[in-house]
Amino acid sequence: MPAKKEGTKLDIPGNVIANMEWLRMRQGLSIGDIAAAMSICRNTYFTRKSNPGSLTLKEVALAARVLKTPARLIMYGALAEQPL
Repeated sequence: MPAKKEGTKLDIPGNVIANMEWLRMRQGLSIGDIAAAMSICRNTYFTRKSNPGSLTLKEVALAARVLKTPARLIMYGALAEQPL
């Protein structure tokens, strides 16, 4: 069985994080900005990034506000394996 790769259909939580990171960088936001919006510290954000399965829907919704993107688009892009 092939290993899971970030950015593939086998790794939907990883795709959500990848979408959030892409939006964050495109908008010039810092990791601290996203972490604060998610009501978590930077270290917790890095934990979520390294273990995306621990990311909650509430955290995605909170991040979506500061990213000015509907959470459903962040999630849909991950599910459909399409860039935002």
